[in-house]
Amino acid sequence: MIRSITTILMAALLPSPLMAADATPLADQPIFTTSGVPANVALALSVEFPTAEVLAYYNDTYSPTNEYVGNWDPDKCYQYVDGTANVFSGNNKLFNTAVDDNGQKLSPGDNDPHWSVTNAPAGGSPGQMKKVSTTTAYGDDDSEYLGFGTAGNVPPGKYTYTSDAFTFAAGVDPEDVSVAFELFTDDALVSLSINGVVTGISSSSRWNDSKWVKIPAGSFTQQTNTISLEIENWGQSNNYSGLLIDEMTAYTSGYFQPVATATNRTCSTQATARWSGNFLNHILTHTIDPLKIALAGGYRSVDTASQTILDKGWSTMQYYPD
Repeated sequence: MIRSITTILMAALLPSPLMAADATPLADQPIFTTSGVPANVALALSVEFPTAEVLAYYNDTYSPTNEYVGNWDPDKCYQYVDGTANVFSGNNKLFNTAVDDNGQKLSPGDNDPHWSVTNAPAGGSPGQMKKVSTTTAYGDDDSEYLGFGTAGNVPPGKYTYTSDAFTFAAGVDPEDVSVAFELFTDDALVSLSINGVVTGISSSSRWNDSKWVKIPAGSFTQQTNTISLEIENWGQSNNYSGLLIDEMTAYTSGYFQPVATATNRTCSTQATARWSGNFLNHILTHTIDPLKIALAGGYRSVDTASQTILDKGWSTMQYYPD
C-alpha cells in the first residue's frame, strides 16, 4: 500500500509528455530600470595578486618571427597620435603665468593677461595680477611668479587666482581631457576649483617647493571652463605672496593608429615614427587584454561609425622587467 501511494505521488510530480512547457522570457537588461543599459560581464578573477595586470609576455624575448596576441594587429604598422594636439579652441587656452598670448615671457611689472585675482581678504582688492620679478630662482624662460599688489606688501589671508575662460576644440570630449602643471605657491594651496566646484586638490608645500598638479580626465563636463586656485598667504603682517605655474599641459588620451602594412611583422622599411603592431602587443599587452578581446573584442573607450579606440589593461607599473 505504501509503495502504491509513493508511485502515485511520483507520477503526479513528473511532467506529462503531453504537457507543453511554458515559455519563460529571459531578461537581457536589468528588470528594474526604464532605460537601456549596456551589457556587462563580471569576471571573478583569482585573488592572488596581481592576476590580471602583469605583462602577458613578461619573460619572453621579442622576436618578429613570433606572433603576439593583443590589441594591435601584428601585421600592421602604427603611428602614435599625440593627445596634446588640438585640445583647445584657438587661443582660448590655459597658459603658464607671466606670458603673453604667444607664450613669450612678460617684462617685470606687466599685467598678466590670463590670470586674475578674483577674491581677496580685507585690505586687498581683486584685479589683474602683476608679474613679480624675473630674478626668482623658480621662474624660467616661459614662466615667472605673479604677485598681488605691491611685492612684499600683500595682506595675510586667502586669495583666489582664476584663469581666463578656456574652451576645448570642437570634437574634443571634455570628460576625456586631463590637465597637468608644475605649481609654486606662496604660501599654501587651500583648494583648486573647476567652474567654481572644489576638486579636493590641495597642498601645503611652500613658495620654494614645487608640486605637480594633475586634474584627471572626467573633471571637465563642459566645453568652456575656468580653473581657480585658492592660496593662503600666511603671516601676521603684510608680506610676499603669489603663485607660479609652469609646464601647463592639457591632453586627451593618445592612441596608436594603423598607417601601413608590416613586412614580416617589422616596420623598419616604413617611414619614421611607425611602430610594429606585433612589437606593441609584446611590450604592452597585459594578461587581461586577450580575455577582453576574446569576450567582447576589447574594451572600446571610443566606438563610433568613424572611429574605434581600444583601451589596454591598466597597470601599476610594478611588474615591468628591468
